[in-house]
Parts: sequence; structure tokens; C-alpha cells
Amino acid sequence: MIFRPEYSRTIQKWASISGSTRQPMVIYGGDDSFEHQSCTIRSWRETGEI
Repeated sequence: MIFRPEYSRTIQKWASISGSTRQPMVIYGGDDSFEHQSCTIRSWRETGEI
């Protein structure tokens, strides 16, 4: 699976609606984890570290 910028925009929109103060996180099917527009993008391979 390839990361798409829409993932972080969608989760940031939800975070603003929910009032959450936590940093948004997307878990996706790729190999690399990184930050994108104040959102953590986490590889599914690293979910054991959460």
C-alpha cells in the first residue's frame, strides 16, 4: 500500500471534530514510518511498538 497525503488530511479533520489533543496517527501497509503535516504515519510492521 502506498501512502497518500489524503490520509493525514482526513485524520486531522477527524481530530479537530473530536477535540482530541493527541497527535493523529495513521497505520498503513507500507514499510516506512514518518511524520507528515503533524500526523504520525506508522508502518503496520511497527504497530507492536505502539
